[in-house]
Amino acid sequence: MRMCSAIQALVMTMVTMSVSPNASANELSDAMTQFEVPTVKTSALDVSGQDLLRYGDDKDLRVNLSSGFTYLAQTPTHTLGVTNLLSFDFGGVPEERSHTLGNDLQLEYRRYLNSSRGVYVETLAGMDYDNSAGDNQDAAKVLAISYGVGAGYGRILDTRTVSQAAAMCELATTQCDSPKLLEIADILNKNNEGYYAAEYKLDGERYFYDELSKAVGTSDAFALNQVLTSPLYNITPKRVGFEVGVRLLGVQGDFLKEEDTDPDPDSDQLLQQYAGLASMLTPGTNVFIEQTLTHGAKQATGASEPLEDHPGEKNNVLAVEVGISVDHSYRWATQTSLQTNMLLPEEGDRTSNYAFSAQSDLAIGVKTVVGGHFMVGNGDSAVGLSEPFVDLGIGDAEVHWRAMLNFRHFIF
Repeated sequence: MRMCSAIQALVMTMVTMSVSPNASANELSDAMTQFEVPTVKTSALDVSGQDLLRYGDDKDLRVNLSSGFTYLAQTPTHTLGVTNLLSFDFGGVPEERSHTLGNDLQLEYRRYLNSSRGVYVETLAGMDYDNSAGDNQDAAKVLAISYGVGAGYGRILDTRTVSQAAAMCELATTQCDSPKLLEIADILNKNNEGYYAAEYKLDGERYFYDELSKAVGTSDAFALNQVLTSPLYNITPKRVGFEVGVRLLGVQGDFLKEEDTDPDPDSDQLLQQYAGLASMLTPGTNVFIEQTLTHGAKQATGASEPLEDHPGEKNNVLAVEVGISVDHSYRWATQTSLQTNMLLPEEGDRTSNYAFSAQSDLAIGVKTVVGGHFMVGNGDSAVGLSEPFVDLGIGDAEVHWRAMLNFRHFIF
């Protein structure tokens, strides 16, 4: 109860700090409801220490370096997303040092059939590779491949340009109603699509800022540029909408294990129902809730690392996560989330876990973000947890925590 009260107090404090007098919650909600799905192509490459230095209850000081690439192609009728994360983790106490080199590649394609926010079909694919070794352990290599198909209804849309429009109005102390926010967002979307560069060639940037300044109602282009170039908009979600769906997922793991133990790779087939809802409470406050129910349709595995947090054949895992992100300014943002997972076995006792995460980031210049990250969790199983919480050690009915120092630099 004390933890729940503390989380509630933290959320209310952050929401209070984020309220903008220049775009009301109703105006923002109206603008995002009317927001048309833009046609955009974006990509980003960064180098980071997402857990550059971390220390926890296990008294294990570790260092993490990584590089991430994201690509998004979006139109009213489809989305294509690609992410790749290359990471190197090392550290440990003397005589028990270890290191892990990993690469995680994920691809998702979604096609909308009747409207930009209606019925859709999707396909997913991924590849996860880990190579680890240590002072007291043999080298271990793991390669897992995942794939899936799905269908559903609805769309959770990235509305960062509407949030940027509201932030610009706030900096310019301009009263912006819903039509004004959509007008500014449309200018930002046209710039993202390359309209001004294509139409006006070398004068494209000048024409863009002329139109943007007139729409916002300010001659201070520098203030507008501060919002436009803030790296926080690449790391804090600005999502609105809902979606429900089902997926049939498959995982093939342990392709690199020794053939004399078992020549066939482990496999797992999952049937997953999911639902999500996201909303902007203020121009800088995004909340979301996600629920999944995963059924282990078929499993052929021993103790394969990529599959150990899956439900197992004929078992179910119910997972619920709620979160909130708050932009206190165009340079400072905070994100928190609370998730809980429950294993519902066909036979035997139920097990569960919870995990809480809080992260605060500060933008330094236009390409670098530094911050701190804290995680805590408990439970009698690791089922349903994402990899960072599995690494935390949750699952032995003990409370585990970890504090981390992060940085992230965007190359483009």
